[in-house]
Amino acid sequence: MNKRIASTRVAIASVVALSLLLSACSKNESKGNSASSSPSPSASAAGSAKPSDSGKKTDLPPVELSWYLPISPQKDTALVEAEINKYLKDKINATIKLNFIDFGAYESKMNTMTATGEVFDMAWTANWGFDFTRAVAKGSFAEMDELLPKYAPELNKKLEKYWNAIKIDNKIYGIPFNLTTVPQAQGVVLFKDLVDKYKFDTSKVKSLRDLEPFYDAVLKNEKDVTAIGTDNTHGGSFVNLFSPTWLQEGAFNTVGIIRLDDPNLKIVNQYDQPEVKEALKVARDWYQKGYFKKDVLAIKDPEQDFIAGKYASNFAGVAPGWDAGMGSRWKHPLVQVYWENREQKPLATSTGLLSSMTAISKTSKNKERAMMFLNLVNTDPVLYNLLGFGIEGKHYKIIKKVGDRPDQVLVGDPDGVDPKANGYSHQLEWMFGDPWNAYQRSEASLGVSKLQQDWLAKAQVSPIFGWNFNGEKVADKLATVATVVSQYWIPLSIGAVDPDVELPKFLEKLKNAGADAIIAEKQKQLDAWKATQKK
Repeated sequence: MNKRIASTRVAIASVVALSLLLSACSKNESKGNSASSSPSPSASAAGSAKPSDSGKKTDLPPVELSWYLPISPQKDTALVEAEINKYLKDKINATIKLNFIDFGAYESKMNTMTATGEVFDMAWTANWGFDFTRAVAKGSFAEMDELLPKYAPELNKKLEKYWNAIKIDNKIYGIPFNLTTVPQAQGVVLFKDLVDKYKFDTSKVKSLRDLEPFYDAVLKNEKDVTAIGTDNTHGGSFVNLFSPTWLQEGAFNTVGIIRLDDPNLKIVNQYDQPEVKEALKVARDWYQKGYFKKDVLAIKDPEQDFIAGKYASNFAGVAPGWDAGMGSRWKHPLVQVYWENREQKPLATSTGLLSSMTAISKTSKNKERAMMFLNLVNTDPVLYNLLGFGIEGKHYKIIKKVGDRPDQVLVGDPDGVDPKANGYSHQLEWMFGDPWNAYQRSEASLGVSKLQQDWLAKAQVSPIFGWNFNGEKVADKLATVATVVSQYWIPLSIGAVDPDVELPKFLEKLKNAGADAIIAEKQKQLDAWKATQKK
């Protein structure tokens, strides 16, 4: 629930499940989409704080597993790896090599590796970074259907309600471990010190325009603070708030959505809808007012500016505890605001499941052991928190415990350690596995797993929950359309260009790139899926 969505990565974390392309924040041997429906989402229990006894396969030959994630390199990664490998020895007799790559370079790196057939074992993937469905269409990931019950029985059972919702051609290609992202609302997080300073009443925010008094106060009085923080990857994801009746399942960098107000579930081009024209006019107005940095198109990663308090807000998907998580990472308390036309209910989507996953490479020489490892990561809080927080006493300390669950453990920087000098403090633990096994960085988020499970249980369910588009037949067009989207959408969505001039060009380029063929193929597959649901 969420690069974002991250910083803005978490926001993107971001960001997310409602429709319009979230600018932020593919295939094996199989073809087609899932032909079976998934049950209504329901919460699974948070993990026990005790180490898992799963495995203990010391009779297995030793292997090294490589894992790629979009995390900035950490000075003490080797030290953490050593501790993890000690722990894994008696579990699955494997060692792990963590390959952390800056987010801005990650997708290009992984696309190159998979295109050249480079051997590796595991990689983080999503619908907004290292695109999952496109990678499946290219044959980059291994099928997991036979591996899961044999080598990851606990994980297989834990996610049994969700497998059908992420299948492509009735095959499983990834682990959708972050159930907090399944239901999301669209919203904004505001820096609490500024909310308090200007006595801004967030309860009165019912639309984007209602934020303008707050942004105007920041613009007038805060010399070194910009109203809205974003980057040249995610852009103005706030435009999703103009489209509460839209839904896009699957990848974000393509065309083709349904409208929740359309019982016929017709696939349409989201960029050619009247709402987007209104959204882009607001973006243009806000850019010209100075709500965005004028050089935003040159910003690759605004994380340090968020930490320095140089922004007043960030648009993202929102869910219980996400504001506390972002606030802890940015060292500033935040206020989370969301509004919807769904009786304030979040929407559970297949897209939410696809927003943070781990896949096993088709080229892996140790697929079975990789699956055993992923079973542990998602069921063993000790291993998960080693990956997420590092070594206790060196990279974090336990401040207090209010219960036996991992989410009831409050942690912080060790005594005498400057947070800026901490050798392992990526604060992206949610990228490794089930975040309900995570320690908490803020007192406000203690026990958050229960709130998130309740949020999941009350969510409305997408009318196409369980359908996933297989882009194999239009793979070339998907790649061309993605290039067009990356060229036009970010500048449009932050108002850096005039939509009256650039939007028609964008739509024409999309058409020439094959948007109509993609939409037709989506409609064909969706209609076939709908027919199976009526049986």
